[in-house]
Amino acid sequence: ASTDSAAYYIVREFRMAAQTDILNKLFADAVEHWDGFDMISFDYEQAQWRIIQEQVPSLLDAQLTSWDEQLTVYLERVLQPFMSDSKQVDLSQMRWGLHNVAAIQHPFSEAAPFLSSWLDAPAEPMNGDYHMPLIARPSVGASQRMVVRPGDEANAVFHMPGGQSGHVLSPFYLSGHDDWKNGEHSPLLPGAPIYELTLQ
Repeated sequence: ASTDSAAYYIVREFRMAAQTDILNKLFADAVEHWDGFDMISFDYEQAQWRIIQEQVPSLLDAQLTSWDEQLTVYLERVLQPFMSDSKQVDLSQMRWGLHNVAAIQHPFSEAAPFLSSWLDAPAEPMNGDYHMPLIARPSVGASQRMVVRPGDEANAVFHMPGGQSGHVLSPFYLSGHDDWKNGEHSPLLPGAPIYELTLQ
C-alpha cells in the first residue's frame, strides 16, 4: 500500500465493490426490516471468497449470465471515475497516496477549524492501510511504535505521531512526527538534556 501504487488502489477498491454488492444482496431483507442493521460488523471475508469461488448464481445481477461478467462490472465501477471519453484510464489519479492523506488535528483546531493551518500536522500522503502491518488511514493509525531488544536499548526505536509536546509554541511540537510518517528510526533513549523545568 505505497503512496505511488495505482495497482493497490485498484485491487482495494475492486474488493470493496465486490464486498458491498455481495453483502447488500445477501442482507437486503434484513436491512429492509431491521432498523440499525449493521452487516459490516460481521466476519464476512471467508464467506465472500467462497461465494465468488463457487460462483453462486443467485447473487448475480439479473441481466448477467456469469461471474466473469459480474467481476468485470465491479472492476468497471472502480475504473469509471478515472476514465476519459476515449476510455483511457488515468492511473496517475489512482495512486494510493491521493486517497490516503493524513488528517491529524490538534484538539483546538477541531473546535475552531480556522486554526488548522497553524496547529495541524501536514496533510501528506501516507503508506499503509487497515489490516496491514503499517496501519495508516487519514484519522486512524498507530499512536506509537516501539521496538526494543533487551540488552540493546541503545538501538531501540520509538515513533509517536504529533511529536513530544501538544503545545503549539513548544520547540518539540510535531518533533519526530516525520519519522513516524516515513517509518524512519527515532531513538528511544533520551539524548543530552536541552531544557530543564523545575517545579517549586
